[in-house]
Amino acid sequence: MNALPGPSQFLRLVLGVLLAVSATLLLCWLAVGPRLPIRIVPSAVPDGLHPAALKALERLDLLDRVTQTIGDIPESGGTHAVDGVMNGQPYCAATDLYAADLSPDDARGLLERLGEAGFAAWYRKPGSDHWPASEGLHIHAVFAGCPMKVSLRNQIHDYLKGRNGLRSHAQYGFFQPGLAARSAVRALFCKVNECRVPIRPA
Repeated sequence: MNALPGPSQFLRLVLGVLLAVSATLLLCWLAVGPRLPIRIVPSAVPDGLHPAALKALERLDLLDRVTQTIGDIPESGGTHAVDGVMNGQPYCAATDLYAADLSPDDARGLLERLGEAGFAAWYRKPGSDHWPASEGLHIHAVFAGCPMKVSLRNQIHDYLKGRNGLRSHAQYGFFQPGLAARSAVRALFCKVNECRVPIRPA
């Protein structure tokens, strides 16, 4: 009859199994492909949101989906740079939201709700609608009710014309906002930004 392993042997066995499992999980994670944003439930209110955008996202129960407001990663090309200061705090009109757990239909429904709340929003799926295949899946939303940089004003302009909000300004195939969403975005935008002249350079 084989003797039972002693405490030290059992501990080494458990550690070996844990190490093997961890290595397998790491290899699977590295092989996933395009980067996916990690959903981090914030311990406090996200920084970098305009107060009106913060209230709108709170009403939509979306604050725990915020993954980026102000940011300076090169891939963003300045999109998430500071747009202004409100109540002594810097803000960016652009916000990224976690979307990896949404079905396409859920994402479309959320885009419509965001539009009705004043956000020009796009579902950024890697390899679709001119969004690079190497970039992560998320929802990119621009709050229309605050002053913003030219690049974001151009994105609002694209949204109102059914375009993708990227450099290509191509028609957005995944979703087209309804009349209520487009009207809400335009109304907010025109309150604080010049909307009666072309906002995208010819």
